[in-house]
Amino acid sequence: RHDLGREAFVERVWQWKNESGGQISGQMRRLGEGVAWSRERFTMDEGLSKAVQTVFKQMYDDGLIYRAERII
Repeated sequence: RHDLGREAFVERVWQWKNESGGQISGQMRRLGEGVAWSRERFTMDEGLSKAVQTVFKQMYDDGLIYRAERII
């Protein structure tokens, strides 16, 4: 992701979503997942992405999460 730069990385994420998203949903349906399919969302959908960013910023500002140099 760092080698690509943000724009190219995000472009590849959307490409992956367009190619694989339907397959994942299909697998979940075949497994009999009981979800409201009309409410299906992708993490980077505009409204959801904004909500995630807002909550993460608030949690960061409140000291509940922090950035570190280690994998958890």
